[in-house]
Amino acid sequence: KGYASEAVAAFSDWGKREFGIREIYGVVDSENHASIKVLENAGFRFVRDDVEGEFGKDRCRKIYVK
Repeated sequence: KGYASEAVAAFSDWGKREFGIREIYGVVDSENHASIKVLENAGFRFVRDDVEGEFGKDRCRKIYVK
């Protein structure tokens, strides 16, 4: 357990360190609780909710940043 969070944390830290990336964003469907937990466990913080229209159906997304 926790492999996804470890991988996301390591990859995002590597990108920031090696390429000078200041912020990395994670965008997940608001109903995908497992992915939300992965981002939070990897050190991302919630920024805002966003709505995206897709084929006439609005989807709520959560935006995270690290």
